[in-house]
Amino acid sequence: MNSETIYVGSTITTPLGVVWVAIGENGLMAVSLLDDNNKFTEALDKRHQRVVVHDEQRTEECTRQIGEFLSGERETFDLPIDWSVMTLFQQKALRATCEIPRGETRTYGEIAAQVGNPKA
Repeated sequence: MNSETIYVGSTITTPLGVVWVAIGENGLMAVSLLDDNNKFTEALDKRHQRVVVHDEQRTEECTRQIGEFLSGERETFDLPIDWSVMTLFQQKALRATCEIPRGETRTYGEIAAQVGNPKA
């Protein structure tokens, strides 16, 4: 088991409902719209095999920025992301997604093709 702790917290209710986040020593690891914190923490524990602790103080900056974004008060994020918890394809897809200007959309197929794996 990895000894690094994962900290979990949530936003206040947003237009999408409650948004759960997980952060580790290297930054943001996961974002979830699951209503149930237990399901989110169980999934994190299973995938990363680390201790998962609910800590609103450690996740406050992340949840604040997400809340501001979803309420229209923020256009960009200033959060470190822990890229090491993702596959190479996931990293490429997330980086491509981050490049989409606010208010625009892309399909999964468009992102997959953009990152060189059109059948993904």
